[in-house]
Amino acid sequence: MSLKTAVLKRIGVNRVAGCLTGKSEDLKRLVSLQNVPVNNPGLQAFLRGLSRDIEAGGDRGMAALFTRLGSAMNRRARHKLVENLIFNWGVQGARIRTDLASEDMWVPSLIVVSPTMRCNLKCTGCYSGLYTKDGDLSRADLERIFEECRRLGVYFVVISGGEPYVLKDTLLSLFKKYNDMFFLTYTNGTMLDEPTVKALARLGNVAPAISVEGYQEHTDRRRGAGVHEKVLKAMGLLKQHGVLFGMSVTYTRENIEVITRDEFIEYYLDKGIIFAW
Repeated sequence: MSLKTAVLKRIGVNRVAGCLTGKSEDLKRLVSLQNVPVNNPGLQAFLRGLSRDIEAGGDRGMAALFTRLGSAMNRRARHKLVENLIFNWGVQGARIRTDLASEDMWVPSLIVVSPTMRCNLKCTGCYSGLYTKDGDLSRADLERIFEECRRLGVYFVVISGGEPYVLKDTLLSLFKKYNDMFFLTYTNGTMLDEPTVKALARLGNVAPAISVEGYQEHTDRRRGAGVHEKVLKAMGLLKQHGVLFGMSVTYTRENIEVITRDEFIEYYLDKGIIFAW
């Protein structure tokens, strides 16, 4: 990246992140970026959609989402969301992926890595429970993978498992080293204690997706007694420290009537989630 490009990127990141304050009037300043000549159809489409949502009152769609992001996330998290996910992955990375793609080479926009199949829970029906628990990916393996991602323009990596935070020391160190990338971690939430959450808050480039099956009854039935209470504690810490996080839910015949209701989503929105899978 040239010095000029780096300076323009820094100005752009600071400008966009500065618009994410949780106030709709500040969000309107983002719309002016439509006039900036960026050769990225996806980004321009996003800005047009944001403009329409703001003009419609700002209480729906992308306008509502980014207002909520500004209110929920700490300053570091807002900055990293804009820099890593929007610019590095969505703009710079997209350009690299497009340039590399050909009839003989398909370049993914993201990858999923399972560093371990070990877990501190034994949930009914878990797919990873069928895999061997030997053979964690080493730090060197993960560094090689992340370096390859950078070269391919893949700045968004999903960390699955097993339970990723079994390897929390290694992963937190790698999240810090690869601070130009954005990571989503699928987790049962029980290992997200206060020191870990504070580390995530300082990093800003990691979004945990915490697994639930519904409310306490459904979650504890599948995951074990007391798990839902630990999940709520983790969510409380993440919300308190301004970390972007969401939830992951598996549809089953036992919970589908519960998790498809608006009040279910509203319950976890109140706990601080921003997204759900």
